[in-house]
Amino acid sequence: MSEDEPDEGLEPSFSPTPQAQARAGIERALGGIGHVLVVMSGKGGVGKSTVAVNVAAALKTRGFDVGVLDLDITNPNTPRMLGLDGFRFEGSGPFEPPVVEGIPVASSAFFRPPGRALAWRGPMKQKMITDLFQRVAWPDLDVLVLDLPPGTSDEPLSVSELVPSEMLSAVLVSTPQGVSQDDVALNFKFAVTVEMPVVGVVENMSPFTCACGREHAVFGRGGGEALAEKMDVPLLGQIPIDPALREAGDEGSVFVLEHEGSDAASAFERIACALASRFE
Repeated sequence: MSEDEPDEGLEPSFSPTPQAQARAGIERALGGIGHVLVVMSGKGGVGKSTVAVNVAAALKTRGFDVGVLDLDITNPNTPRMLGLDGFRFEGSGPFEPPVVEGIPVASSAFFRPPGRALAWRGPMKQKMITDLFQRVAWPDLDVLVLDLPPGTSDEPLSVSELVPSEMLSAVLVSTPQGVSQDDVALNFKFAVTVEMPVVGVVENMSPFTCACGREHAVFGRGGGEALAEKMDVPLLGQIPIDPALREAGDEGSVFVLEHEGSDAASAFERIACALASRFE
C-alpha cells in the first residue's frame, strides 16, 4: 500500500476523550429538545435568574414546552425563585425534575445539603454540568432555558463546548448603567469567539413610572438600546423596576403569571413574543 492511499481498514488507535464522551452523552440526553436558550451576562446582579424564570413562563403561556436549568453551580438562585428551596434529588438517577407551572426545573442545588458552600475548580463544575444534562430525565421540550452565572469562565465555556452548536442561542441581560454595558459587551465578544449566536439584549431595571406619574431612571436610561445597537442585535425588551418583581422572586412565585398586565409582565411577554418567532 502506498503512503498516499488511505488505510480504511484500521480503527482509530485512541479512545474518545472525557470531553468527547461527555459531549456525546449530552447530545443523546438532549435528543428530545429543540432549542437551548442561554441567559447570560458579564455583570452580576443584573437579574439573569429573574429573566430566565419569567421568560420561560411567558414562553410556556404561548404554548411552548419549556424547561429551566440553573447552571450557576456555586450560587444557584432559581430554586428559591420557583419555590423549590427544599427539593433534593434522591438516589443515583435518572432524576425526575420537579415541575412548577408546567415547567420542569433542575439545579445543582438539588444535589447538595441546604446552605452548603462549594469551593470547586473548573473540572468539578464541568462534571456537575454534565450530570445536570445527562442524569436528569428531561422530557421532550421546545426550549430549555439555561440560567448562567456572570462572566465568561467555566460554566458558559462548558456549555459552548458540550451542547451542539446548532441548538444554542443566547440572550444577554444588562441594566442601563455604563458598568453593566462594559461587562456585557465583553460577554458578547465571548459569544462571538465561541460561535454562540446572540439573539438579543434584555435591559432589566429600566426606568419606571410611579403612582405620582413621574418617571424614575434609577440606573440611567438608554443603556440597553445603545448596547444592542453597538452589537448589531435586537433589543428584545426593557423591564422596568417593580417591587413586586423582587417580592415574587423572594417568595417563590412566578411574577409574569401573578402580575399579568403590569408594565414589567408586559415587557416579559414582548420578549417571549420576539423569541417565539425564532423557536417556531
